[in-house]
Amino acid sequence: MTDDLASYYSRVLPLPFITHEKLKSLQEELVTIIGVGGLGTVSTEQLLSLGIGKLRLVDRDIIEYHNLPRQKLFFIKDVGDAKVEVAKKFLKERNPFVKIETFTEFFDSSNSERILQGSRIIVDGLDNFQARKILNKTAYQLNIPWVFGGALGTTGNVMTITFRENTPCFNCFFDQIVDEGLPTCETAGVSSSILAQVASIQVNEAIRILTGEKPLLEGKLLFLDLNDYQTEIINVEQRNDCTVCSEKAKDVEEEISDEYYSEHCGKLIVVTLCERERFIVKPENKPDINFEKVQSFLDEKFVGKKYGSYGYEFKLMNTEIFLMRTFVMSIKDVTSPENAVVVFKKVLEIFQSV
Repeated sequence: MTDDLASYYSRVLPLPFITHEKLKSLQEELVTIIGVGGLGTVSTEQLLSLGIGKLRLVDRDIIEYHNLPRQKLFFIKDVGDAKVEVAKKFLKERNPFVKIETFTEFFDSSNSERILQGSRIIVDGLDNFQARKILNKTAYQLNIPWVFGGALGTTGNVMTITFRENTPCFNCFFDQIVDEGLPTCETAGVSSSILAQVASIQVNEAIRILTGEKPLLEGKLLFLDLNDYQTEIINVEQRNDCTVCSEKAKDVEEEISDEYYSEHCGKLIVVTLCERERFIVKPENKPDINFEKVQSFLDEKFVGKKYGSYGYEFKLMNTEIFLMRTFVMSIKDVTSPENAVVVFKKVLEIFQSV
């Protein structure tokens, strides 16, 4: 341990669960944060403050104006830039000892193993259950523990999934819950206070695992409510018919919801985001279209905004579209996954002639 490192963490080392040896160990641990938003921006900074030396940040979004009140690593000047890149720059300026990897891509079943491989633990900052179920299944296959966290309005919940024998996984409790019809942060709002509390508990659980302590929320789901400061802990048991972690799981064929097809790209996966009127459409295969020519075409024909070499935001038929270099599209102001696919195909049709 260098003198500079010891000086930097001089107010952390006196903590009973952090010793010089454990701090050196934490410097070598890789923690992956999926989603660098309201929860992820809090948990990343706290993880570094407690000695984590390697971070992997995963988020496909750009920073929007409405993110700023609750996503603590971003500023007005950052609007329009990629969340993971801005977060990396901010965190490196705060902590010169950290090594940070970034993945500016949508997390799904096609890349989940590649993104999670090598992680010591995963901290959840996602905003939908479909992606969390993919995270849970892949983490189970790779035997990587993860800490679920969710927040909406003034309520939140946390659960730690370790995949140890006779302990439940995420699907044991949330298997039947789907995103469709649930309230969202856009309709119900979300308090920055509950985000901070949920993320702080997630970090505490992660640090306990990384320092060899048993997590307090293994097999337990914690509910928090800031309206009356009530907390409740529900014991969760492993289900013998769980589609992920039970003995019967290998005989259960997973159904993929919201899956469509395009003749130019093959399979399309559509995921509903927090707002429920924003959808991500991800093609299986990148279409044979030159992205630079598309950007030039959009500059000429549409009133939009270019985001460096990785994206372009524009409107088509009153629909807000953010086009990524990979031709993944974030489509807002449509009412269903089917309508999002219609818009996606219409946009590709326009680009075919470019």
